Amino acid sequence: MEKHEFVQLYSQLYDFALIPAHCSTAFARSGICPYDPCAIKNRRIIKNNLSTTVSSSKQSIQTLSNELDSSLRSNNESIIQRNRLARSN
Repeated sequence: MEKHEFVQLYSQLYDFALIPAHCSTAFARSGICPYDPCAIKNRRIIKNNLSTTVSSSKQSIQTLSNELDSSLRSNNESIIQRNRLARSN
């Protein structure tokens, strides 16, 4: 098989594989959309120093919400500080 023939066949296969039905099924099975924290079993998750497992979705939502609030407060404080410095000049 020539290189250009392979590329043509691969292109056709790629176009066939990436139809919306295949993609939406993959997102659903992975728990991305619709959101399902139980879609992937804990035993299937590869753990390293950076990953953590949260015991419940309510707890994870609260944790993320607290982190976001803290980040926004910190960001707002730095913006206010910069504005004060700019005004004082």
